[in-house]
Amino acid sequence: MNEQQLARQVRIVVARLERRLRLRTASGLTPSQSSLLATLAKAGPLHINELARREAVRPASTSRSVDRMIELGLVQRTCDPDDARKHTVALTAQGRTAATGSKDAATALVSSALRRRPPADLEALRRALPVLEAITEDLADG
Repeated sequence: MNEQQLARQVRIVVARLERRLRLRTASGLTPSQSSLLATLAKAGPLHINELARREAVRPASTSRSVDRMIELGLVQRTCDPDDARKHTVALTAQGRTAATGSKDAATALVSSALRRRPPADLEALRRALPVLEAITEDLADG
């Protein structure tokens, strides 16, 4: 398998894993809303534009998702005290609970799947994790 084929396979496998975890742990949220929830749980309060940048979507799309999540009680939007044109989005207590529940459910699913793998597979995965983490960091920097 050449480098291009390897890159394609890694991308496909990671996307499938993420999609399956989202579907199995969904709490009535769209994939976009689940992703926003996870980003805010990890990063803390963010301006809409920064949230959109991290999600690689347009600010208008992010704003619509945030509006729906406000209705669900998961996030709150506040005006930036230094610039009233900017809004910061933060998780509410209910949003933090939902994010934690989703992470816990996803971790439990992966743990269950790992228990069904032979020891050699687990060791191969342990060796691959630092490489996947480095690739993730490389992509975040670019």
